[in-house]
Amino acid sequence: MALITNRGWSEGDDIRVLVAAGLTVSVHTTRQIQSDMNYMLNSMSSAVRPVIELLDAYDVAAQRMSSLNETSDGKILTKADVLEWAATSPGSSYSPERELNRIRGLLYQYFGSSILFSGSSGISGATSLVRS
Repeated sequence: MALITNRGWSEGDDIRVLVAAGLTVSVHTTRQIQSDMNYMLNSMSSAVRPVIELLDAYDVAAQRMSSLNETSDGKILTKADVLEWAATSPGSSYSPERELNRIRGLLYQYFGSSILFSGSSGISGATSLVRS
């Protein structure tokens, strides 16, 4: 099944969803996410635009993360005597890592009914508990 690209999705959005969600990109997962995305398009078309906006935000945050990682000029912090923090209002600082995790969590909410997203919380390092 191919991704329907004439009513909202664009070519490559399927791969973008997998990457942003932290899922493996393979033939199986690509086919499954295409099916899930086509289902969303046909049954909940109002959710397509917010997902595309999340993918665009993911791209921006990933680029910012890459820029931050490249601007250290090869220097690493080896010793810090004093750490001083400035008081700021909550949410006033930007963190690419926090933004990537926020986006990943929202993608898990949008695609929660997909087999690809089941059994995981979308939070890095989290494990689902199974009642025995």
